Amino acid sequence: MGEVSRLYEEIRRTLGIPFVGLIYRNLAVEPGRLASAWRRLGPFFTHPATSRAAADLHWEGAHTPPMPPAGELTRLGLNERFFDRAGATLEAYDRANRLNLLGLTALLYPLSGDLAPDATPGTAAAVVTGPRDELLPLLELEALPAADRAMLLKMSQALLPAEEPVLVPSLLRHFALPGLLDSLWPALRPAVAGGFVAGAAEDLRHQAAAASIAPRRSMTPIDDPVTRRTAERFLTATSTMVVTGHLLDTILKTCRRGAA
Repeated sequence: MGEVSRLYEEIRRTLGIPFVGLIYRNLAVEPGRLASAWRRLGPFFTHPATSRAAADLHWEGAHTPPMPPAGELTRLGLNERFFDRAGATLEAYDRANRLNLLGLTALLYPLSGDLAPDATPGTAAAVVTGPRDELLPLLELEALPAADRAMLLKMSQALLPAEEPVLVPSLLRHFALPGLLDSLWPALRPAVAGGFVAGAAEDLRHQAAAASIAPRRSMTPIDDPVTRRTAERFLTATSTMVVTGHLLDTILKTCRRGAA
């Protein structure tokens, strides 16, 4: 097993997910870059305070986007098994994105100084379990029909800052089944166009930046400019996908109840 494969396996095991996030695949392009970042992030993720802080991240206010008619999804032939797998997929990404949001923040902006009284290190490693159900498959962009690929790119460009190359979130690729994104996007679009998604994602980034937890104070700075640029880009993407995943979960649960 090569170094990258070994690191990928460790990342999956540490985060309790069956996939390797896009941030890590980007860092793995150049030899040694992923290993350097993971030497810092691995201990950060296994500290109990990190999991607690990730679960506590939230945004201000509440919002429920308009729901599409249940018939829009029913006509696609989606069954209970799909909804179970979709829920497991969203749950796994929510956990991973929350952890990665804290990890990228710590990587970019480590803290120094004494620990606050309530931030003393724990003694037990965090217990992270895998997804409760099988996930939806991660679809390859190049293999998608032209219409589904175009919708995937459209959603990616609407959700994330304009930058080349276009960053296509892995979470959305799980939902790029024929016609599915076309049915989901009308429900999600008002929250994006109205600024809710961007505002909620900014709230999450502010909370992550303010998190004064023990493992962040032991993080050593990373000076590699490429790693820093990559982490900065994914900091925005990760926080955005925490919010987007929550809204997709709301949409699908409403549709499932309506179709019952």
